[in-house]
Amino acid sequence: MRLALNLFALSLGLALLPAVVLFSGWHWQVAAMADQAPAWLWLTLSGSFPMAIMTSLLVLAWLKWRLGWSWRTTGLHGLCLACALVAGQGVKGVLKHSFQEPRPYVQYLDQQHQGQFYHLDSLAQERLIDAAPIPGWLKGHWRAERGYSLPSGHTQFAVTLALFAIVLFWRARAWLSGALMLAWALAMMASRLVLGMHWPLDLLLSLSFSWLLVWPALAVSQSGRQLGKISDQ
Repeated sequence: MRLALNLFALSLGLALLPAVVLFSGWHWQVAAMADQAPAWLWLTLSGSFPMAIMTSLLVLAWLKWRLGWSWRTTGLHGLCLACALVAGQGVKGVLKHSFQEPRPYVQYLDQQHQGQFYHLDSLAQERLIDAAPIPGWLKGHWRAERGYSLPSGHTQFAVTLALFAIVLFWRARAWLSGALMLAWALAMMASRLVLGMHWPLDLLLSLSFSWLLVWPALAVSQSGRQLGKISDQ
């Protein structure tokens, strides 16, 4: 129960970002994109397939090095983390299909061209994106992600990975490592808003179930580690 409460408290902390954005009345505007740096794209790509796999492996390697894990312990935690991440992607896919909420940039394109973006074929969608007054690097990202908005898969990935690592880092008093993971997750969430990919509610929904995925993953990995120590003795 203590683990669940810790994860819930961390999730509430992360939820402050989309909650503040939501209640402040901030709205994504295409005109603001001309001044945005490509750094937002590189940040968001750390949670995009296939780079997300590399990100997960790097965090796992970081945990192994910082906490002094054996290869067996690393493998056990990696397996539990992978299960949580894969389950999250499955939940995300079901919810996106159920809600079919348009992304902010899709809503903008529909308003500009008085059309139905999701009813167009792939070539017509790309033409609309290419006509938008945005930098070329962002057009490429929009073309690569034309699915529905709710919930945010990038937020789900980043929060699941971050919560898993933060709890383990902070249990070992590796405060700086945990804080860096927290900052990365918040920056990932911010990038999804800035790039016109998600609404604040998308992020909040992802947060609401991410901690529920991490809870059993951490519980099983920690139990397995304890059993492994007993068998070694």
